[in-house]
Amino acid sequence: PADRFASAGAMAAALREGEPWARGAAVGEVPRGSEPSIAVLPFANLSPSPENEVFADGMTDELINALAKVQGLHVVSRTSCFAFKGRPEDAREIGRRLQVRTVLEGSVRRAGSRLRVSTQLINVADGFLLWSESFDREAEDIFAIQDEIARAIGGALRLRLLVPEGEVKVRPPTEDLEAYGLYLKGRHFWNRRTEQDLRAGMRYFEQALERDPGFALAHAGLADTWALLGFYSAVPPEEAFPNSKRAAHEALARQPGLVEAYPALAYSAMYYDWDWPGAERAFRRAIELHPGYANARQWYAHFLSLMGRAEESIVEFERALALDPLSALKHAALGSGCYFARRYERGVAECRRGIELEPSNVVAHAWLAMGLEAIGRTDEAVLRAEETASLANRGVSSLGFLGHAYAVAGRVDDARGVLAEMLRIAETRYASPYDIALTHLGLGEQEEAMGWLERGYEGRDHQMAFLKVDPRLDGLRERRDFGRLMERMRY
Repeated sequence: PADRFASAGAMAAALREGEPWARGAAVGEVPRGSEPSIAVLPFANLSPSPENEVFADGMTDELINALAKVQGLHVVSRTSCFAFKGRPEDAREIGRRLQVRTVLEGSVRRAGSRLRVSTQLINVADGFLLWSESFDREAEDIFAIQDEIARAIGGALRLRLLVPEGEVKVRPPTEDLEAYGLYLKGRHFWNRRTEQDLRAGMRYFEQALERDPGFALAHAGLADTWALLGFYSAVPPEEAFPNSKRAAHEALARQPGLVEAYPALAYSAMYYDWDWPGAERAFRRAIELHPGYANARQWYAHFLSLMGRAEESIVEFERALALDPLSALKHAALGSGCYFARRYERGVAECRRGIELEPSNVVAHAWLAMGLEAIGRTDEAVLRAEETASLANRGVSSLGFLGHAYAVAGRVDDARGVLAEMLRIAETRYASPYDIALTHLGLGEQEEAMGWLERGYEGRDHQMAFLKVDPRLDGLRERRDFGRLMERMRY
């Protein structure tokens, strides 16, 4: 039909064009109170093959991403929505927990070349069904199915959110259905965030690009993967971040203004180039294009934190958390921001909340350890640091937390044992000089710590970006050589 949307993004654009409840709002403000809000729950996979689980998740992601770009519409982010995956809870109760007014749920059944998608939009206040529909098509019509779902949801939202008629054409991300499926698999593994899963995701993104070299989102997926591999010290900085930048620029060359490319550019500017103004421009551009992009807000909050802009950073962390309230990682991220702002008690509380949501979350345990250490609860800090190392399979970054915790607790032999372990790891793979410096510093060995920080500077270790605000470095701040290092970092 002539009046149908070209995609979920088109529906989002139409909503954005005229919603009276959004006019006058500052770009990037997170909606609150009685303003329109929605959670898109994971679509159930009703296909005989579990392989199609990724396809169903991808359908969910596409709708979340499209709606999240609507200024004035509060859309709960992926992590919080997927916390309810496979759990037979009432949609109204889920909506109340996520503090939204509407919930979209659905299912996908794929059999051979046929696809059946069923969806329904529910009003949380009374459980009333606002709209429902089923679509039976050929699998190759996936983008057309997304178009029709978007058009129907847009109609329901217009009726209740007073959004006028409008249409903006948005092209499909690729014409190659198999490339699209490979991209969805790549994002599926990327969202798991372990080194093994990130490398698996990278392989799928590369396979998608083999089929369609112009697939901008797949280039952006590669950029995000390289950025996280660098942040986790899984590969050397000189490999990770230049590759991340290269892939992000490839994405923008093929689709100018692609929001998914900007956070990776900002990440590389912040953690590798130490180009603070460039990093901020890229983050702000991402948020301007996509105010509901919770990950971009979280990463921007990290940037503000590392710049010493504590008040701004905590506000931005809270905005990210408002978009993704059940994300253990975002609670832990806020905890780390509070640690760098020296608001230790609140940081401890946020990390504890993250662990309640996800007991195995490594980041929450790590920053909880540092917060406890800062308030003098060194024995408990050691326990948390040991748990961090165990959960992370004694990866070198986790050992940095552990070595420092042992040293501050007076367990010198244990700290030296961890130090020796890190040095052994460094013989065969990348180990962050910053982590090694922290253990020396905990042992009171300032000269050795400064030597490793110099190595971190020469190797462009990403954690050198912590230099300005990390409380663990306070013992070095009166030294002239530390001051000169700060100047070279362009602070």
